[in-house]
Amino acid sequence: MVETKDKELDRYHEKTEKMQSQIEQQESLARIQKVITDRESKSGVNYKPPSTPDKYGPSAPKLAIFDGKSDWRPYFLQFSTIADRYKWTDEQRLFKLIELLRDRALKYYSNRVKSLQANYKLFCQKFNEKFGKKELPHILRRLLQDLRQENEENLRDFAERAQELAVDGYPDTPEKFAETLATDAFFERLSR
Repeated sequence: MVETKDKELDRYHEKTEKMQSQIEQQESLARIQKVITDRESKSGVNYKPPSTPDKYGPSAPKLAIFDGKSDWRPYFLQFSTIADRYKWTDEQRLFKLIELLRDRALKYYSNRVKSLQANYKLFCQKFNEKFGKKELPHILRRLLQDLRQENEENLRDFAERAQELAVDGYPDTPEKFAETLATDAFFERLSR
């Protein structure tokens, strides 16, 4: 009888040790997973923003691709606004932008030197030079002077085009001044 109790006690200790070992393995795996997740989130690799709302609101919306056929500036403004909202680091911003490149833009990026490919600020500067506004300010000012409403263009689109030419033609002037120039050009061309 004592022998039976000893065997039961031994089995109990074996099971307890086995369970303790499994618990330790689970804890070890959890610690390793936490380290991996922390490193990935810091580097931006495989980083997935939380799917549940946090103190900054819901996870980032799906971003549009950039193919190099449209103006870089409005695209970059939207991207920067979202990146600021979700507190992305420069490294996270760079990885996300690279994911969103297609066609001409991706080809341009892939043909750059490694130092440009790895530097977010330099990347943005080069993309602005390549895909940003195409005309020099003095040419845009001349286009504003010669502004005419297109046949199928509604007044709203005409006004927006005048505003865009004024802002781009006078890049270093106060916003109110550019608005006044756009308004003057718009009304002057309407009266013709």
